[in-house]
Amino acid sequence: MEKVHSWPGNAAARSKCGVSGKVELEGNEISALSEKEMHKVSSKKVASIAQNPYLAMNPGIRVGTQIAEPMQAHLGMSTEDAKTRKFRALN
Repeated sequence: MEKVHSWPGNAAARSKCGVSGKVELEGNEISALSEKEMHKVSSKKVASIAQNPYLAMNPGIRVGTQIAEPMQAHLGMSTEDAKTRKFRALN
């Protein structure tokens, strides 16, 4: 089975799923962006909302870790900054 990225702007995924249309962000068409370009856009301006809570969080990993990881990966936060922000979010 071939992996299909779920981002709606991915042309291959849209054609395989029979989805049509376009995706705009701040007036710019982003549907045709490559996966690398989309990562730059999506990591700071667009959020993904999981529809299935069982897929959204891993019960084997502490919640705080799952909150802090994206902050470090996408916002470039240090471990300490992510830890501080994580505690603020949970309190």
